[in-house]
Amino acid sequence: MPSRCSSTETFGCELGKPTTPRELLTKAKEVNSRDPKLTVLLFNENINRQDLEGLTRQMAQSHTFIDRDGTAHGPKPRMVEEWKEFFQRFPKYRNNFSRVESHDDLVVVLGHAFWSEEQPFDPVIWTARVEDDLVVEWRICSDSKENRAAFNLR
Repeated sequence: MPSRCSSTETFGCELGKPTTPRELLTKAKEVNSRDPKLTVLLFNENINRQDLEGLTRQMAQSHTFIDRDGTAHGPKPRMVEEWKEFFQRFPKYRNNFSRVESHDDLVVVLGHAFWSEEQPFDPVIWTARVEDDLVVEWRICSDSKENRAAFNLR
């Protein structure tokens, strides 16, 4: 998961989902009973607490994680195992959000990841697609000028 990706043209999603920031923003739609930002904040709280049970409850069955290289990981049963392994490998990992915006069911987050004392500040942009108050897609990409522009983050 800690790999770097500088591409803003495509995220290489191989599961037929939108693959560019513009496509993600265009395909966002409203299908939630609560603000999708709240769902994302709760999902992140479970990541930061390394609460696998809480994460599992918040993932849609079709849940997909897309890493910085554009590789899609899913569905939910596989991601539960991958989160478990991730937490074992990076016990101090935390996401720190500085800005959270939503465009219907797409949430865009600016912030940084904390991996360890050796790598305390890793600037990133996360996106999440939320449907029926569940996280369908969790994506991470580098915090670059190009990605900020693509997601309308000024």
